Amino acid sequence: MLALMRGLSRLLPQAFPVALALSFAVAPVGTASAQAPVGSASEDQKAQASAAYKIGKTAFDEGRLDDALTAFESSYSIVASPNALLMVATTQAAMGRKAEAYETFERVSKEANAAAQDDPKYTRTAETAWSKREELASQVGKLRIEGLATAAEPTDTLVVDGREIPRDRWTQPILVTAGQVEVVLGGRSQRQVEVPGGGEATLSFAATTPGEEDEGGGSSGPPFDRMLGVYVAGGVGAAGLLSFGIFGGLALSKFNSLDEDCPGRVCPVARQGDADSGQTFQTVANVSLVIGLVGVAAAGGLLTWELLDPAPEGDAVTARLSVGPGSIGLAGSF
Repeated sequence: MLALMRGLSRLLPQAFPVALALSFAVAPVGTASAQAPVGSASEDQKAQASAAYKIGKTAFDEGRLDDALTAFESSYSIVASPNALLMVATTQAAMGRKAEAYETFERVSKEANAAAQDDPKYTRTAETAWSKREELASQVGKLRIEGLATAAEPTDTLVVDGREIPRDRWTQPILVTAGQVEVVLGGRSQRQVEVPGGGEATLSFAATTPGEEDEGGGSSGPPFDRMLGVYVAGGVGAAGLLSFGIFGGLALSKFNSLDEDCPGRVCPVARQGDADSGQTFQTVANVSLVIGLVGVAAAGGLLTWELLDPAPEGDAVTARLSVGPGSIGLAGSF
């Protein structure tokens, strides 16, 4: 029993600050109704805030960043100390939440400068926060979102990079961590956009016109350039005819060399390999001839179409040119 009491006497001094800090209701940073200004906090409030701060520092040092952030926010919600808010920003940065950290560091700098009017020790806090903010400048960017006024329903939420953005900020540039950013409107419309570090990107949720997107949500593609089709089909045709000439010549050469050794087109075993090669050359030549003729015909058709019926400026002609073994196809719509 004596040993048990001694053990409890050692544990209680360590457990008391933890229980004290965890007993506070943790509210979002700066929104707790009981928050006291750093210059007018009571001794009891300072003790509670200090206990939560120490818990946060221990968790941060041990790499338990979620616990650290909760504790630092709890400390700040009791006493609005710029030092506690500085650790909130530092933890956000360590968690990869660069945009939130950038904004919080900026806020720390302003609050610390104001607090330094009464207590000069906060001057260093302000300088540190501003320096940390500048370090993150190249790792964040701004995202402008257009078309929300018409695309959003009255009850829609906007989530950018995992953060819900208040509706009154939808028309303002949103600070995000640089890189690929996910934007979700109302839980139904999801977009991806690349935001450069230190730069700005724009994403539009403007409503699409009928036919602008296909049933799968993809774009129908750029208008088909008929003259480009002429060049492509003509090139394919020329390549086919050239291949026909080459492989046809090889096949003919093999045939002539085998003509005397293969009476009745039956070759001895020693010449069977040459006979097989000749047959392969002939097959490739035949396929190449078909591709060449179809390609030339397609090029001629497209050229005639362009000359006799040029598309008015601004009209889009949607077409697809497909090339396969032994065939060329052209399909499209106006």
